[in-house]
Amino acid sequence: MLNANTLPFRTMWHQGWRLIPVALGVAIATTVLVGALLIGDSLRSSLKARSDLQLNGVESVYLGSRFIQYDTAKAVADDAIPAIVLQGSLSVKATNGDEQQINNVTVYGIADGYRRGLGLPKGVVVAPRIVNQFNLSGVLRLNLEKRSKIARSSVIGKRDAEDVTKSIVLRKWDTLPGNYPLNEFSLRPDPTPPLNIFVPIELLQDKPLEIGPKVNAILSKSGDSVALTKALQAKLTLADWGLNVQPDTDNPSDSKLRREAFQRTGVLSVESDRSILDDVTVKAILESAKAIGAKAEPTLAYLANGVYPGSEKIINDDRTTKTPVMGYAIIAAVDPAAPAPLGPFLPPGITNLKDDEIALLDWPDSPLRSLKLDQVTVSYFLPEMETKATEAWATFK
Repeated sequence: MLNANTLPFRTMWHQGWRLIPVALGVAIATTVLVGALLIGDSLRSSLKARSDLQLNGVESVYLGSRFIQYDTAKAVADDAIPAIVLQGSLSVKATNGDEQQINNVTVYGIADGYRRGLGLPKGVVVAPRIVNQFNLSGVLRLNLEKRSKIARSSVIGKRDAEDVTKSIVLRKWDTLPGNYPLNEFSLRPDPTPPLNIFVPIELLQDKPLEIGPKVNAILSKSGDSVALTKALQAKLTLADWGLNVQPDTDNPSDSKLRREAFQRTGVLSVESDRSILDDVTVKAILESAKAIGAKAEPTLAYLANGVYPGSEKIINDDRTTKTPVMGYAIIAAVDPAAPAPLGPFLPPGITNLKDDEIALLDWPDSPLRSLKLDQVTVSYFLPEMETKATEAWATFK
C-alpha cells in the first residue's frame, strides 16, 4: 500500500535504472575536482620550492632603474646587501677563432664583505650552466650598457656603439659546482633558467661603466618588506634622487662664479643629473620652497646655435653669411615678470613678454649690441631627434 512513507522508496525502486548515469556523473565530477585540487596543491608546492631556490633565502628586494648611493643602501637594515644588477651579454672566442656571443646574461655586482651571507665565493664567478652550455674557457668579455645622464633620443645624446656599450675583460674567473643554489638565483619570476655571472661590485662601479659609489638593488633576508620600504624612504637623500643644489656652500672646491653669485644674490639652483627635472620633482621643490617661505621659479635652459637679426634661416656654421651672429647663446625660458630676486628680466617700460617676444641681455662684446633690432631669429637643434640632428628656427620681436 502506498503512503507518504513508502512513496519515495517505491519511486526510487521503479526509476532507479534512470538514476545510475546521474550517480556515475556525480562520482566522475567528484573525482575530477579532487584530482584538480591535489594537482593544484602539488603545483603550488613545486612553484614555491622553485621560488625559494631562486631567491636563496632573500625575502625582500629593492630593484630599480634609478641608482641610489651605496651608503644609503647599506644603512637600510642590518642585513641589507647593496648590489648592482645588470643585463648584458658575454663574448668569447670559439675554437675556430670566431667570436661567440651569449645574450641574456644577468650580472650581479656584490662586494666581498657581503658575499658570505649569500654563500658566494670571492672574485668573478660564472654559473656552470653558461660554462657547460657554451664550452667556455680562457678570456671572457662582458658587454654592458653604459648609463647616460642624457636620453639617447636627445640630439646631444650619445648613440654610437662604443658610447652605448662598454666591455669588461674577465681574464680570471671561476665556476660554481653544478648543484650550487646560486646557479638558479634570480630576482625575476621567470621560468627560463638564468645565466648568472657574479663579479666584485667595484668592477661595475669603476671604469669603463663609471657608475660610481651607487647601486640599483638591495637584498635582504628579512621578510618585513613594509618596514624596509619605510626605512629606505627615510634614508633617501637628494643625491639618491639625482638632485644637487648649486652652489654647494659646504664644498670649497665648488665653482667660484657660483659661490660669488650666491653671496651676491642668495639664489640657489636645484639641478638634476638627468638634465631635466620631471614634473613630480618640480612640484616637490615648489612645495618645499613655499613651506620655508622661499621663492622658486622653474627655469629651462637650452643652448642655441645662434641669435641674429632678421628672419632669414641661416644654417648652423654657415661661414658665408654677412649677418652678425651671436653664436652658441644660452636661451633661458623663465617668467620674465617674476619679482626680485628671481626677476624681472624685462627692458625698462615693459611689464611682460608675449609668446613671440624675446628679451636679450646686453653685454659689452655682443655682436648685436650696436644694431637696431626689429626682429631676431634663434636657430637651434630639435632636442628629441633619434636619427639625425635637425635644425629649426624661431623668429621673435
